[in-house]
Amino acid sequence: MPIVTRSIYIEAPADRVFAYLTDVERHLEWSGEPGLGLERIENITPGPLRAGSVFKSAGRLLSTAGVEITSTVTEIEPHRRLAWETVSSGARRRDTFRWAHTLEPQGQGIRLTYSLEARHFRPKPLRLWFPPLLWFIDHQIFGREMTTSLQKIKDALER
Repeated sequence: MPIVTRSIYIEAPADRVFAYLTDVERHLEWSGEPGLGLERIENITPGPLRAGSVFKSAGRLLSTAGVEITSTVTEIEPHRRLAWETVSSGARRRDTFRWAHTLEPQGQGIRLTYSLEARHFRPKPLRLWFPPLLWFIDHQIFGREMTTSLQKIKDALER
């Protein structure tokens, strides 16, 4: 069961939506809201996106220094699902997030669902205060960022 999920209806065919999502360079157009989005992205694995493809990005994440992220495609089912794992690491820490886009036919278009499916932190945070903070981050910050991203994707594809 996903940790956080948001969805939107897009009046466009699944093949067009999927092509947009798998064009890694276009992630800059839709990823995040101001302060949380990507600043740059680079496709490391040549050729079309496939399971095992790697891309690296740098995001703002409310930090002037930015955050370096390595992403690996974990699932790709044309016109239906794209899932990837992102790893951000630094001095003695490694955070991993598993994300997915799922496309479902609906009427003349598709329902696009964006999910945070899993997350792991190393070292593990303190248990006392971390669960409420994590719930807030997942549902308020990531949820808002996912909603903004979905709206940007919709706007780009319905033009």
